Amino acid sequence: MWPWAAREANLSAWKLARTVLIPTWIACLPIVGLILLERYITTLEFRNSVYALILEGTMVFGLASICMWRLALNRAEREKFSTVFGKLFSKTTTVA
Repeated sequence: MWPWAAREANLSAWKLARTVLIPTWIACLPIVGLILLERYITTLEFRNSVYALILEGTMVFGLASICMWRLALNRAEREKFSTVFGKLFSKTTTVA
């Protein structure tokens, strides 16, 4: 399927991987680091505490959001994302 996607994008398979996969993998490295840090260094044990699980999930979600925004998305993708969510959460007024 990857060669087909590359042909559709008029790119080589390697160029498509550099465009799509590598930025996402780089953005995921800090998340993996945080998860490993939480598992092996801290004393938070999510198996014994729901609060620790919620805290861990919140920290991973926050870091994932920041990393994906800064590292995985380019400027045009960030602008498109902002526009879509801006419309979703803005108030719409109707004139009667």
